[in-house]
Amino acid sequence: MRVALRMNGAGTGCVALLPDSFDALLSLCQTKLVAKAGLDGAARRIFTASGDELLPEDFELIEASDVLYVSCGEDFIVPPSAPPVPAAAA
Repeated sequence: MRVALRMNGAGTGCVALLPDSFDALLSLCQTKLVAKAGLDGAARRIFTASGDELLPEDFELIEASDVLYVSCGEDFIVPPSAPPVPAAAA
């Protein structure tokens, strides 16, 4: 199942196949996001798009195409709003 992964507070990220466990998801986030962003910390927490924290026992609640935000321990940061789509010129 495919999910979207983003750094906490980021508007963009990457897509990935959901691994088999919560720990594997943290490891995947570490490789695909945290390390590539050059951050010193480790992926420690995962949040849903609504800001709810996913705990290891919630792993099975992740659904296809969910957007997941990873943090290195900090609380959820609301991502920027998508820019408005410009109206077609008349």
